[in-house]
Amino acid sequence: MLNINTIKRTFVQQHNTDDCGHACLAMIMNYIGKTDLAKSIIYQAPSNGGLSLLDLKLAAQAVHLDCKCVEFETDYLRSVTNPCIIHTRNELGLDHFEVLYGSKKSKKGFQYLVADPAIQVSWISELELLKRWKSKTALWFPPLTADLRPFSNNPLQFIFDNKYYPSGILAALPLLSFSIAAFGIALTWLLQRGLNEPRILQGGVFLSLTALLLIISIFKSLFSFLRQHILININLNANSALSKALVFGLISSAIFNHQRGGQFARNSLGHIQKMQNAISAFLGVVVTDGSMILLLLSGLFYLHPLAGAIIFIYLITYGYAIFKSLPQAAYNQERLKQLSIASELQLADDISINKSDLLLPDYSAFLKSHQRNLGVAKEMALRVSRLYMLYECCGTVAIVLVFFSGAQQLNKGDLSYNSFMLAVIEAYLIASLMPKLHASFQQIAEGSDAAIQLANQ
Repeated sequence: MLNINTIKRTFVQQHNTDDCGHACLAMIMNYIGKTDLAKSIIYQAPSNGGLSLLDLKLAAQAVHLDCKCVEFETDYLRSVTNPCIIHTRNELGLDHFEVLYGSKKSKKGFQYLVADPAIQVSWISELELLKRWKSKTALWFPPLTADLRPFSNNPLQFIFDNKYYPSGILAALPLLSFSIAAFGIALTWLLQRGLNEPRILQGGVFLSLTALLLIISIFKSLFSFLRQHILININLNANSALSKALVFGLISSAIFNHQRGGQFARNSLGHIQKMQNAISAFLGVVVTDGSMILLLLSGLFYLHPLAGAIIFIYLITYGYAIFKSLPQAAYNQERLKQLSIASELQLADDISINKSDLLLPDYSAFLKSHQRNLGVAKEMALRVSRLYMLYECCGTVAIVLVFFSGAQQLNKGDLSYNSFMLAVIEAYLIASLMPKLHASFQQIAEGSDAAIQLANQ
């Protein structure tokens, strides 16, 4: 089974540098549907330095998993169709364990579906895998039967949970956003009329116009405040509900190992923050701006059907590209975060061992890891900027096509000038809203991953 979104539901994140083996074994137990055993493995305290491959084999046999330590070459790796735990070296050069689920052949060569307990699940290239899989060793299991029934619930369902906000909010927020937009359009229209017809800026008409502008501005500000007030209250309610669930979860985990309560708390609070961000992104952007895009698209089909079809194809293409890129984007974001944490921990070690080392850049492990982080951050930033530039170019092409098709119909007399300009403006507005929607979907994807981690621990 090589569906990344399904495998992500079984993912277990490690809580410190020594329990990657426990996390990998817990993922194997989740894969075969034994979630209770998976949780009991997570709560076990790792030994100093973590598990060796032999220790991991004994731990797997203790939960009745048949397995053996093996060494194999790349040719066999390409044919793996069953989960196995591979021994690797992480980016800091430390011993590490990851779960390999299988491979697929693409135009760029073989790709491998790997779950790194320190980061997330991702497809990686063969070159990247071989860079960190120096030992060529693994914990091999006979064919395992996947049982993913415990993970049948949609990880996004927390966004629609009515304990965070009343269901009527889903209708109220778009209405408020439409009203704010309408007030903005009304202000622009009134000012434009004043420029085009100076005589209305005289006498009693001018006073009436001034009063109308004031009233519209006040209501626009009031509706904006009301919308923001609703979003703040939703955030607070979500934090309260999630924190209560976290406390009960930590009490349960402390029964197994009271020394790890702090580690669970730190990681869980980070997950809660991501879930809050996802709820805010859904309500503050997807519901509001998404509804606005649908409204503008409807107007486009009414004014100029061909323009509506062009923008519809653009939206479908952009949406497909977004959802294809979400798993990798979440993986890259988590990777950068973990690298930053690792470099901070290394700095603490440098200080505790020898403060003078920090004065020698060539020998400071912190500076080396910091430079590595900067390299990864630069690579990610360039990749994201190239991706957004490609999307913006697609949006520009769509707007140009709308303009060209509208101009053709305008010349034929099949379209009025006002309808032509409205169609172009609506196409531009839709294209300008899509990057914001894209960013919100990334936050929702990260919130979904966080919800899975809270459920799996």
